[in-house]
Amino acid sequence: MTDRNRTGGRPLSQVVERALDAGLPAVQLRDRDLPEDEALVLGTALREATRARGARLLVNGRPGLARAVAADGLHLPEGLPRPAADQWDGPLSVAAHDRAGLERARQVGASFALLSPLFETRSHPEARPLGPERFAALAAGSPVPVVALGGISPANAATARQAGAQGVACMDAILAAPDVSWAVRSLLAVLEG
Repeated sequence: MTDRNRTGGRPLSQVVERALDAGLPAVQLRDRDLPEDEALVLGTALREATRARGARLLVNGRPGLARAVAADGLHLPEGLPRPAADQWDGPLSVAAHDRAGLERARQVGASFALLSPLFETRSHPEARPLGPERFAALAAGSPVPVVALGGISPANAATARQAGAQGVACMDAILAAPDVSWAVRSLLAVLEG
């Protein structure tokens, strides 16, 4: 998940390209505060980078941008309704924090839910982490596959998988890593191991 303010001063596109070169399978354009014109420029660059490396691109909460850059999916933050078919008719993912969020994912026809926060996270320091046991209970009863989000790192990605996550999503573990390639390869080794 992108956040240009977490790259340690490095250009976001450069960090993402390094991650993709190391095998990152998907990127979610998240930078919610970007004006539309800047988001389009960034989205276009990310679409080119992901397409060149066979990776997927998802856009967070902006159906028009997702269409404009031919994204592979649209992520619906909590509370954002499913867009009308003429705005977006492609794959969806949904933010979920509890059973109601997971049920919402089913109702809108989401391919998966980003279930969070599994662990403490800098993005939402006020949010109480689910922890592995609660996460596992929610994942086991989920009507859609879940991807773990929130404080994910190479050190705890295995815990996420053991708790029922089909995959993981993160920001700091990759964007803030001194060695982006190592971080991606480490996460993939845990998830594929």
